Amino acid sequence: MLILLFLLLLAGIYCLWREWETLGSGVCTAAGILLLIVGCGPLALWLLDQQLEYSSAIPSNWGKQNTIVVLGYALELVPASGRVEPGTFAYGRIVKAAELYQAYKNTVMIARSWSVAAIRSIRA
Repeated sequence: MLILLFLLLLAGIYCLWREWETLGSGVCTAAGILLLIVGCGPLALWLLDQQLEYSSAIPSNWGKQNTIVVLGYALELVPASGRVEPGTFAYGRIVKAAELYQAYKNTVMIARSWSVAAIRSIRA
């Protein structure tokens, strides 16, 4: 995106150099406004809002056997200790897996407590 803004700015400067003042000033103004929209956050905020619609859904209908798979993103070798740790970009996936596991655990605990209460009421 930054390259496109730079090219747009160069096109505006070229137009101003060729003495096409109206077109050049318009292109430079558009490049400046686009730079502010991208740099200050409204475009990024809109893109994040669009992404959250897809990523915030946690399934509520768990089966009897479920598997949560975390796909890795580049493990890193720590030179001092020789240990292998997840890379910086993997932590978001780990947190999402923990959220899914917590949602599953809460659902299973609610189902178990309901079934225990139902069994106790039947026995009484």
